[in-house]
Amino acid sequence: MARDAVAEIKARLDIVDVVGGYVTLQRAGRGHRTLCPFHSEKTPSFNVSQDKQAWYCFGCQEGGDMFTFVQKVEHADFRAALEMLAEKAGVELEAEAQSGERRGAARRRKRTLEINARAAAFFEHVLWSSPAGEDGRTLLAARGVDEGRARTFGIGFAPAGGGGEDALSRYLKERAGATADEIVDAGVAHHARGGRLRDRFRHRLVFPIREERGEVIAFGARALGDDVPKYLNSPETSVYHKGSALFGIDLARAAMHDRRVALIVEGYFDVMAAHVAGVPNVVASSGTALTREQAKVLSRHADSVVLCFDGDEAGRAAASRA
Repeated sequence: MARDAVAEIKARLDIVDVVGGYVTLQRAGRGHRTLCPFHSEKTPSFNVSQDKQAWYCFGCQEGGDMFTFVQKVEHADFRAALEMLAEKAGVELEAEAQSGERRGAARRRKRTLEINARAAAFFEHVLWSSPAGEDGRTLLAARGVDEGRARTFGIGFAPAGGGGEDALSRYLKERAGATADEIVDAGVAHHARGGRLRDRFRHRLVFPIREERGEVIAFGARALGDDVPKYLNSPETSVYHKGSALFGIDLARAAMHDRRVALIVEGYFDVMAAHVAGVPNVVASSGTALTREQAKVLSRHADSVVLCFDGDEAGRAAASRA
């Protein structure tokens, strides 16, 4: 029953960790405090009690447990919040609480996230520890990005393909035990002739795209030289929807929450340049106009948005559509 699942989830999760996955909490006495994610304020009035496993905002005069918080911050109903927290806690929901189709979708999402994490580690290893990553290291140096900054963003390199199956697909099969269908479902490869897999990203600098809590949901990859397309993204998957993703949101959300302002730029290198300049509350829309879904994500952390798109025709068009 759902009530049993709720009790089990509460036993496994701490509300401080749940809320802390969305906002930056500061210790205050026996509890934690932060600026309220649900209304604009300059003095923190949003409190989280570890003892009571509850939250309360003196400004909104609203409160509740981890389920009501997730419902409110995700704009979700109870069922959706239950499934999100169950997945986080590793609690298997019973058939009455979750249909077989939903359980299958949850398993696919979990497996895609696992494959993405392994792929990100593979790309990063190639960039810094393999001769195949030399071209990527050269490009980063030319753009003034040092290794420390690149590692903060998890940048990697996809090696060129060769005979037989490509490198990432082989790695995921051998090291992660992934099937061909799982690799394709994750969007990092596609089926080629002869039953082999062909990696989606080949001889490109790779940027992992993470969600707010740091899970890798997709990749963006920049070509070297004059290869086209210049930028290639992951396809839509069970965990990635381009219209709602924001590059750098995992690193920017705390600064956005503190400053209540979000800066939107076009590209990955723009985000890194802003961090170097001491402006961490910045994300990239990856060349698209700001969507309603992206605005919803930003509204959890900031009260206003500043568009910093390029001054070319494409940038002006994106700004006018935002």
